[in-house]
Amino acid sequence: MPRMHMIVHKANWFFDPVRIDEFPMEVFDELGDHGSFADAVRILEMTESPGELAYIDRWPKGQIAAVSAAVRSCLFRTPRMPITFAWAPAYDYEITIWESAGVEGSPRGEMTIMFRSRYPGDENPVTLPVSA
Repeated sequence: MPRMHMIVHKANWFFDPVRIDEFPMEVFDELGDHGSFADAVRILEMTESPGELAYIDRWPKGQIAAVSAAVRSCLFRTPRMPITFAWAPAYDYEITIWESAGVEGSPRGEMTIMFRSRYPGDENPVTLPVSA
């Protein structure tokens, strides 16, 4: 799925173990308290088209809030925790977040955020009326 694949590849670049300490925290100043996930993606130039931003804006708000909280958690701890993002096709919008604690030899640990959704051109199925 080209849109999510490109976005997660670029996100992985920002949040990998080498670059996470260089993440531009001023992004949070620009977003304020009410910035959307699409706003962050736009500011960080993780998309190449308005269609990608429109696709991101279709994600359920509660799920995006969970992702935002998880990302903030990784960035505002010491040391910062790297994040790996992934996407896979699914019937509905889903997000799975898991975190592995730091251990000897890997003191930071790592968080993984898995996005699952339909392909952008796939319409949600029509809800059929329930028969009595």
